[in-house]
Amino acid sequence: LADLISAQEAADAGFVLEVVAEEALDAKAAELCTKLARLAPVTQRVSKEAIRRVVADAVPEGDDLIRACYGSRDFKIGVNAFLDKKRPEWTGT
Repeated sequence: LADLISAQEAADAGFVLEVVAEEALDAKAAELCTKLARLAPVTQRVSKEAIRRVVADAVPEGDDLIRACYGSRDFKIGVNAFLDKKRPEWTGT
């Protein structure tokens, strides 16, 4: 069925997380970009690849992704920052 639905209907059905008024869209996009920029680059890269594999394969392999994430320098930085109650300085490695 190719019926168009409203943003609110999409949210109610669970297709989108939040509906934002048009005049607030740029500010919300900037807020989300800021949040993403603070996340660990290795974890973001691995998560994107894991999602790509789920879409591409019925049963994706993922051991290498877990090793890439938990074996990364950023993982150690994140753990230490958490323990020290500080904001991590990500390296992307």
